[in-house]
Amino acid sequence: MSREHVEFIQSQVLGWKPWPYQQGVQYKELSVDNESKATTGIFKYPKDWSEKEAYWLESEEEFFILSGELEINETRYSAGFYGYLPESYLRRKIKASKETIIIRFIDQSPIPVKYNYGDPIPQPKKEAVEGINTFDMRWDKGVHDKKLLHLDFGRKILRIDPNTKAKTFLYMVSPQTYPENWQGPMEQHPTVEEAICIAGTLAGNHGVMRNGAYFWRPPKIPHGPYGSITGCVMLIRFVGGEHINYWSKELYPFKFLPEYNPVLPDSMLDAGKDEWKFEPY
Repeated sequence: MSREHVEFIQSQVLGWKPWPYQQGVQYKELSVDNESKATTGIFKYPKDWSEKEAYWLESEEEFFILSGELEINETRYSAGFYGYLPESYLRRKIKASKETIIIRFIDQSPIPVKYNYGDPIPQPKKEAVEGINTFDMRWDKGVHDKKLLHLDFGRKILRIDPNTKAKTFLYMVSPQTYPENWQGPMEQHPTVEEAICIAGTLAGNHGVMRNGAYFWRPPKIPHGPYGSITGCVMLIRFVGGEHINYWSKELYPFKFLPEYNPVLPDSMLDAGKDEWKFEPY
């Protein structure tokens, strides 16, 4: 993969720009693959927007509704809904009845292939996941890795790829959590990890991620330990392979308010140079 390491950028510091493939749609580019043009971004659809032409992508796509409501074909996706559309999935109709903001993960080129009436209908090779309301799912609180027990975490599995075992899930960390004795090991994975903070805060070795924080972490990069004052919900993807945790033998210190120390590509250095903080009071 030829995506640069992004860890982390607060989406609030990025500006909106026109999405070149759908008129009236704006987006914030969070990361992009310079070879395949695969991209992750936050997209904003204005009220009463609609796509006039049917199309498909030569790419898989996952998305999560952050606010508003989007209708794709006959399925409505409201805030908190998740969807997975496989390569060649025909989008016959898309519309937004209100201003809608979503995050889209497009794993190959985002250039649409227009469908003309009478053309053969493309046949996806994988099954779509349409209209999952994550609010209706229960948190799985089973212990899958004892080194994460201090987070008092839960998961909602949204999709596991039948071929690669790549996984997408919501991850919940409880408030007022920290590793024992304020220190813990670092972890790493054999695959890419990609995530956005949906709500709350999470403290780690690059600073405090707040709602809207995004990272794309290449394989085998150590990270952690983690904890949270407020608790958080993260939307996490393990891309291209199975989720496996490998832990360091050494222990590293943890703070609730660590120094802001992001890893950013040149294109984001100016926007992300200063720590973004929400002022609640």
